[in-house]
Amino acid sequence: MLSKERIGEIVLGWCKEEGIFRENVKESNAAFHYKVNVPGNTSFSMSIIQPVGADKVFVTSGVRLEPEFIAAMRDMDEQKRAEFIAYLSYNLYSQPTIFHIQESDGVIQQVSITDQIYSDELTKGRFMRGIQDVYRVTALAFLQIQGFLATIPLESGAGKVAPQEASTPSAQGKPEICSQCGATLAEGAKFCTNCGKPLQPARPLKSSIQKLKSSLQQKRGSTGA
Repeated sequence: MLSKERIGEIVLGWCKEEGIFRENVKESNAAFHYKVNVPGNTSFSMSIIQPVGADKVFVTSGVRLEPEFIAAMRDMDEQKRAEFIAYLSYNLYSQPTIFHIQESDGVIQQVSITDQIYSDELTKGRFMRGIQDVYRVTALAFLQIQGFLATIPLESGAGKVAPQEASTPSAQGKPEICSQCGATLAEGAKFCTNCGKPLQPARPLKSSIQKLKSSLQQKRGSTGA
């Protein structure tokens, strides 16, 4: 089993070997937080995080809906929204990753996808599989949301709703609580140290889909598909 002190160094080495390393994000509550591109020649990014004192590494990504989509969804029939959330949840439950659909009044705000790897199972093969799983499941969520949004007439509610942060301060000054696992969040945290859920806005859906399509096309080209 890898020691906690060496995990960051070893994971960074793996990322550089595979050409996916992007940047090192400094955070007080993280032993390390690396941004990586997947595949390495695209700008589709995800985070690799080990909370301070934790014996696990989180691989996480996500997508948030842009304001016009949120507004249009809010104008839709409530039953149709609920059916889509149930459909999306059903498909994500069958995947090897953890997911969280953040919604407000039955309207999806963002979706986060996470894989957690404990130190006693952390090998390069397991790590790269976690990255590929998160990438693949994020792609699944993107495409299913994109298909649903294609049925929405954006002009019906565009511009009514402002962008929402993945985590917002409490109006009463109370500690923030992770919406995925219920853990108390440190002030200014960018991720939950218990479950790895990102607390910063994910990439907007529209730009994410374009980058995802480009990435998938490049991947097919590199494999000769």
